[in-house]
Amino acid sequence: CIKFILSKYKNDVALYFKHFPLPFHKNAILLAKIYEAGKKMNIDLLDFVEKAKGDQKKITEALKKKIPADKWEKFKKIMDSKAVMEKIKSDEALGRKYKVRGTPAIFINGHRVDGCDTGVIADLIKRQKK
Repeated sequence: CIKFILSKYKNDVALYFKHFPLPFHKNAILLAKIYEAGKKMNIDLLDFVEKAKGDQKKITEALKKKIPADKWEKFKKIMDSKAVMEKIKSDEALGRKYKVRGTPAIFINGHRVDGCDTGVIADLIKRQKK
């Protein structure tokens, strides 16, 4: 959904990405931590996070191929930091406040879209632009 919104409406929207790790997704926290560490180091890992497969060991091995070797230790330190985990927990609390039950959940000027229904998203953005 993020790619759809940015490809069609990059100049029309402000996009805020929040984490909502679902309890049944065994790698949700790890992937959120990877995304946040990448963001802090200006490394775009959105595609990696969206496509990551396997257990934590496989994901970490694949991740090491994406991060320059000389930056790995710094990346890992950020990824495992208390600040990153607090960010994820804060996002999760915000999701609970707004009664998010699954992902993706998208809010467009207060209108919620559960899932990635691009037709509904496009219609809402179009109506909000008027």
